[in-house]
Amino acid sequence: MAKDKRSLGKLIVSALGSYALCSSCLFLLFLLTIFGTLHQVDHGLYDAKKVFFAWDFAPIEISGRTVAYLPGVASVLAVLTVNLITGGLLRIRWVAKNTGVIIIHCGIIFLLLAGLVKMTRGTEGILRLWEGEKLDHFESQELWEVSILELDKQAPASEFVIPDEHFRDLRGDARRRFTSSQLPFDLTLSGFVKNCNVMPKGPQWEAKGEVIDGYGILQLPPSKEAAQDLAGIHAMVAVGGVSQRGILFGAQRYPWVVEADGRRFAIDMRHRRYQMPFEIRLEEFTKEDYPGLTMAKTYESVVTRIDDSGEERILIEMNEPLREDGIVLFQSSYGPQRADGSVPPGVQLYSVFSAVNNPSDKWPEYSMWVIALGLLITFGRTLLGYIKKQNQRLATPVSEKS
Repeated sequence: MAKDKRSLGKLIVSALGSYALCSSCLFLLFLLTIFGTLHQVDHGLYDAKKVFFAWDFAPIEISGRTVAYLPGVASVLAVLTVNLITGGLLRIRWVAKNTGVIIIHCGIIFLLLAGLVKMTRGTEGILRLWEGEKLDHFESQELWEVSILELDKQAPASEFVIPDEHFRDLRGDARRRFTSSQLPFDLTLSGFVKNCNVMPKGPQWEAKGEVIDGYGILQLPPSKEAAQDLAGIHAMVAVGGVSQRGILFGAQRYPWVVEADGRRFAIDMRHRRYQMPFEIRLEEFTKEDYPGLTMAKTYESVVTRIDDSGEERILIEMNEPLREDGIVLFQSSYGPQRADGSVPPGVQLYSVFSAVNNPSDKWPEYSMWVIALGLLITFGRTLLGYIKKQNQRLATPVSEKS
């Protein structure tokens, strides 16, 4: 029985570390890249990332019909990581001549782990600044949150935030109640709509959910780019048996203000915010166009990074981001712009940064150095062996023919 168990264990290790499994994973990644790119054309980048780069199975569509399901990129990469650990570290012989190969496998595994950390713990969004303005957070372009802030309070008030993972599943009549010991009311959310418009109710359209004060939610199909969606949701505040109802909308100009126990609170729906460990103030934005065209040739921002240690002036260019404490700020755009990309004359520009909070930001660089070291050792040994053989061949006297 013990022998059978050892044989079964060897079979499992052999299968997990096999070239066949590695080749299968690489082929699946190839297919997922192709169909994910095709999916992006019709559904947008965000939806393609959500469908094909997650852990779930991704539908493969041909001519609008789902013909098969493939494991998501995250699942395939997890299996590939196990394959590299098993085949490249456990099954391989740990001898001097395999040192370079072992180091290469370690570097690739470290690179895959960097991607896993980025996928599970990383956040991304945008940071929009006018000259002289400063912010200590950036905003997601796809995710939402509901914030509750007390008004008319002298001391800095605590802000209560409900992230969208707690209400985005509230479709139809589903509702959820949120409470806090520091709030004199309960908040109930219901009828979340991913993309909508809030407008006066008329006879030509059907409102999604309850009509409040003559306004209703007009549900719209999801945009091709998720960043263009404007979410909406119904809200109800209950105070001592009396309820107040409102509609929260991603494009509303002012928050919904409610009163409870003589205190006023602003309730707002906005893009989800992520705090940064420092503040950024835009000092100057510069844009240079191509001669005779309205197309930007280059644009850059001079910013000041502010934290407890002081202030630092930094130049952010199109290919020179700011990297600090796991935060990366890329110069990505500017505004306001017309539809053709031109800027209205005499209008002050704001600068747009793509922001990423990635704990493993520098890991790919470190893994590349590890892989480079492994390649140097592997091919260096081969080169030295070849040179040694050539020297021996040249040093060996050629026997004369009789």
